Amino acid sequence: MARNDIHRPSAEDFDPQAYTHAATFDLSDPETMEARTGTVGELVANGTKFANHQVQNHCGHCGVAIKYAALLIHNEANEMIWVGETCLDGRFSSTKAQFKRLRAAAKVRREREARARTFAENLAEAVAYDSRLTILDDYDAAEAISGFLADIRGRLFRLPLSPGQLAAASNILTRDEERRARIEAEKETSIPAPTGKQEISGVIRTIQVKDNEYTAYGVIVKMAVRDDRGFTVWSTAPASIRGEVETAQALRGRRVTFTATLSHSRDDESFAFASRPTKAVLSPIEVKELQAA
Repeated sequence: MARNDIHRPSAEDFDPQAYTHAATFDLSDPETMEARTGTVGELVANGTKFANHQVQNHCGHCGVAIKYAALLIHNEANEMIWVGETCLDGRFSSTKAQFKRLRAAAKVRREREARARTFAENLAEAVAYDSRLTILDDYDAAEAISGFLADIRGRLFRLPLSPGQLAAASNILTRDEERRARIEAEKETSIPAPTGKQEISGVIRTIQVKDNEYTAYGVIVKMAVRDDRGFTVWSTAPASIRGEVETAQALRGRRVTFTATLSHSRDDESFAFASRPTKAVLSPIEVKELQAA
């Protein structure tokens, strides 16, 4: 269809100086849809309208399909058109810096989408090996069980898990299930923890390590000890027993005796928090299932 609008390149009275630049967008980016709609909506509310010949995602000057577009307003006609980068550079005032930013943002978006696709494909392959590995879709849930799970989750954005990693992750989940089952079973025989100054003697069930620059080892180590009487104590691991093992995790499964002041947890009377632990002594490893894990 022949055009007779004032925006066509062949218009005798075409004047690039008659346009005002309103905004620049990547028309293919769904994340900017709201901003584009809002900008156009405000202009329409103020009486501006699109030129009759304007086709969505096409340049309103030359008519070709475009991806990156500037929204221009003809000041006299009060009409809007989308204009592509080539026409802007050739006939309108240039907005190269804005188009450069749009291309850079589009590249980042494409890379993010590609990484998401790769992650989904590799996760599906892992889940086919062990359905429990769906936990890798949630970083916080994976990290709460094991730092190893959190680490291999990052690999899924680039590569599938190796056979060894799949087996190791599956074993970790099995041990976690066994640990949870043991905890639930122990709850049935648990007794209320005593309070005040007590001597605790039992097995170190859990070790938690966090960075802390103010401690001698540069970390602070917490331990959950299941007392032989049937309650659990959460305590800082005294430095005296830290020095007896190569790593903090090596404390797990060891028997320990120490003195501390206990206070009840608000949520579970069989769980107590220990303060000022002293006189800590380690015994040889005796808990086979924890040693093997």
